[in-house]
Amino acid sequence: MTVDELLPVDGHGHLIPNATISQGITSYPYPSAAASALIEEADAALYHAKQHGRNQLVVYEASDSMREATITTGHL
Repeated sequence: MTVDELLPVDGHGHLIPNATISQGITSYPYPSAAASALIEEADAALYHAKQHGRNQLVVYEASDSMREATITTGHL
């Protein structure tokens, strides 16, 4: 079963439509070993996933631009 097939409900029992999961991932020690850079890279990949269709996993890869810096690895 995938996330978009679930039927989640809120605290009042009302159906929450269109549940999605977007993830941004980076790695250590490359492209960066600094904690602040790792957070920024994962955050950039997350926003790229959200801006390009949501419900996907994006892995950050170092390059000159975010467009070239990410690879969509799969829909969740």
